[in-house]
Amino acid sequence: MLQQASFYLWHGLTSSTQKTYSSGQKSFIDSACLHPNFLDKPGKFLPTIDQSISKWICSLRDHGLQPKTIKSHLSAVCSLHMDEGLPFTACESETVHQIIQGIKCFHSEQEQNPKQPITLPILQQLASSPGGLSSAFNASFNTTIKLA
Repeated sequence: MLQQASFYLWHGLTSSTQKTYSSGQKSFIDSACLHPNFLDKPGKFLPTIDQSISKWICSLRDHGLQPKTIKSHLSAVCSLHMDEGLPFTACESETVHQIIQGIKCFHSEQEQNPKQPITLPILQQLASSPGGLSSAFNASFNTTIKLA
């Protein structure tokens, strides 16, 4: 691909997308280096093959990544191929979609930090806790729980 076209492709992404893609691309390249038997040709990780993408996706889940993050990392690898002007069919691969669907079903996507409601007994306990209003923190806390 022309250097100028690659330049504009890269700058067409927001900085947050570039950071996300960099993380996914680094993860894929590191995985390819660690598992050279999944490369199409020794030392050459692009273009990638479905088998290496499948292994990589499974390893991402083994490291605790959620399906949404795995899909984001897969988009990053797709972008890596586009930047090099290479075909990348793994994004459309039925096998890859089935693996991600299996991860969703088996592990079920979980909320990262589920928020628990503050019940009346908890709120009453907080409101009755000792502490003078002389400190700014206690005064602010006291006001906050009374407004809740």
